Amino acid sequence: MRIRALEKELLSRLQPLGLEAQPVTRLIMEHFTGRNAIYVSLHPEDEADPEAEAAALEAAAVVGQGVPVQYVLREAWFYGRRFKVDERVLIPRPETEELVHWLLGEHPDAERCRMADWCTGSGCIAVTVAVERPSWQCVAMDAFGPVLELARENGEALGAAVRWQRRDLLVDTSLPHERAFYDLITCNPPYVREGERLQVPDRVKLHEPAAALFVPDDDPLVFYRALAGWGRVALREKGAIYLEINESLGMETSELLQSQGYDVELRRDMQGKERMIKAIIM
Repeated sequence: MRIRALEKELLSRLQPLGLEAQPVTRLIMEHFTGRNAIYVSLHPEDEADPEAEAAALEAAAVVGQGVPVQYVLREAWFYGRRFKVDERVLIPRPETEELVHWLLGEHPDAERCRMADWCTGSGCIAVTVAVERPSWQCVAMDAFGPVLELARENGEALGAAVRWQRRDLLVDTSLPHERAFYDLITCNPPYVREGERLQVPDRVKLHEPAAALFVPDDDPLVFYRALAGWGRVALREKGAIYLEINESLGMETSELLQSQGYDVELRRDMQGKERMIKAIIM
């Protein structure tokens, strides 16, 4: 099949995805054929490799059943880099890229920082910061061993000098040697309330890890409370925490952090939603 015809066939099969059909088609095309949209436009008559064609059509069939394309391709792009992802971890999202961009913009490469990333998942935050700021000391933590294995793979593949630790934010936060040790903390913890589950798309709640998504309705800020308490001990004077938050709980999260002695800045993402917080220990 010619490469342009393959693209059209994929797009046709993925039409049920609506607005996502075209970008997903392009991801599948580039992954399996090595040809991006510009190449396809300039060389529509090129023949697709038969094995690549078959693999691309099979991937489209799986995506059409509701599986996120990133899990099918076993990769996701974050801050211009390719990260390995699978069902062990959340798929990195643009909102988290905005959080990283905020942090990097406020802390230039000339600074020497010690940074801790809790609930690291795929490692996308810690790895990106470690690569962008190679003079920094970065440690990344997660409660689940298989998750850390994948994060470590991403760090090694991208040349990031990150120390990986298996630690549970709700349990393992009392290490004396960490007193006034860190300049920065980052975290993208679980924050979707169980009562919001019906609002979450099936491709997310049926495939991405529930432990990384959902928190109890009666205590949705449980991770932020634990992090605020640890930060009061672990952060140096004027140290900062950068957080991704539930867009519906911006005020509540801000008030919790303020009650713990932080100066809080609540920021909206590119879609105008309250999704990020910087909290400076006072």
